[in-house]
Amino acid sequence: MKAIYIWLVRFVSILNYFSRSKDRQVVYLMSFGNNLNFIARLADALPDRNQLLVLYRPSVEVEATELAALGIPVMPFQDNVHFVLEGVPKIMQARLIFCDNYYAFLGGLVHPRHAKIVQLWHANGAIKRLAGATPRLCNGQKQTSADSSGSITSSMTMLLRRKRWARCLKKATGSPQNACNYLVIQGLTDSFRRIGNKLQSGASSVSHRIC
Repeated sequence: MKAIYIWLVRFVSILNYFSRSKDRQVVYLMSFGNNLNFIARLADALPDRNQLLVLYRPSVEVEATELAALGIPVMPFQDNVHFVLEGVPKIMQARLIFCDNYYAFLGGLVHPRHAKIVQLWHANGAIKRLAGATPRLCNGQKQTSADSSGSITSSMTMLLRRKRWARCLKKATGSPQNACNYLVIQGLTDSFRRIGNKLQSGASSVSHRIC
């Protein structure tokens, strides 16, 4: 079933490969509820808050409701056919995609050239070891090297707080260390504003260096 699901993700992403939307520029995949300030500031940096869509796991519905109260569009998602048919096309339309966790479906997603994918790693994340070093996920399910590395190395940009995480990622996934960038909290709003200006001006690509 898992292989069929990944195949469906790939098929639908191919169908929507050239799809773009001026109204939906940024997608944030949320499984942790402790990053609301980051999301709110990201929305403030965009010309219109409706240009941001937060796809959230049911476990963070309370936090998603708080974002909705701020006028930020939110949509629940799980790994099922409904998400493939409704959520994947929305992701394919975005030009900037933030991921706050490991999402297996990214291993099947055919990434559009116009989009940047940013992986945000949390210190309290579900994965304690990465890629080939990952024996199990938090739910006890075994994870193969191909599953992990396929999702992790597919990310185009990574924002980290500590350089030791970059060394860990390089060792575990084979990703180049220069693919990791380091997040500086101070001045973050100005960085997001620059992203918003580029999206508004229709720039062909968004700089991957946030800090």
